[in-house]
Amino acid sequence: MFSSKIGGLAFAARSLGALGTSIKTRLEQITDREKLRLDQKDITFFGGEPDLPLPQALADAVRSAKESVVIFMNTISNNGSLSLGHGSGFVVGDDGLVLTARHVMRGKKTVNAITKGKHYRVSLLGEDRKNDLSLVRLLPALATEEPHRFKSLLLSDEELFRGRLVAGLGFPLKVKYQVSVGTYLAEFVVPPDLALPDALAEGILFDGLWDEGGSGGPIITEKGVVALAAAMEITGERRLMAVGCAELQEFLAANRYNKGTDVPFHSIED
Repeated sequence: MFSSKIGGLAFAARSLGALGTSIKTRLEQITDREKLRLDQKDITFFGGEPDLPLPQALADAVRSAKESVVIFMNTISNNGSLSLGHGSGFVVGDDGLVLTARHVMRGKKTVNAITKGKHYRVSLLGEDRKNDLSLVRLLPALATEEPHRFKSLLLSDEELFRGRLVAGLGFPLKVKYQVSVGTYLAEFVVPPDLALPDALAEGILFDGLWDEGGSGGPIITEKGVVALAAAMEITGERRLMAVGCAELQEFLAANRYNKGTDVPFHSIED
């Protein structure tokens, strides 16, 4: 009987020890998470901060990619008057090649591309109506300037799996670099009642919040490579249809050496 009491006390001690270790581990996890959250205060998240901070590798990739993301400021002619719109894109060649969505460029009266605070003229190299893609080249705002060199993003050569955490980058709604955190879901076909003329009909569903102005922006992995390109918001859902990397690579290869057509440029203040 005495030995059984000793055994019971030993079991209780082990249980308390395990509980103490568990609580300590949990507190360490919370502390690490708060450290990450504080470290990521420099990142502006579209729709507010996510419930959990980004994994460190993905946060680093988001910061590194910032100078490769482009905003397009466009003027649009509506019944004789001009209105201002904007969209996103990303550099895929250090000579100024930029991928964006076709509808960001299509039908615009003038275009001004901005990256790292500098303004550029745009030359259109190619379009893909089915996948809603345009390829442009950035040119110095002044024709007398020497060509600039740019930091480019690589296109991914790996296949995404369902649930992979990725980050969308661009300028949704506001003229400010923002990040949308979400996961790769699945291939998606737009229902006929939601289909829009001249817009993407099928692509990849990304479940991060997004909105107008983010079209054309890159969606990157923790390795800092582009896995998808933002194409269009699903009406009323604030969820995103994106173009897969295989289509991006094929389009880039087919159009990167084309002779471009200059798009009219307008000068605006930052």
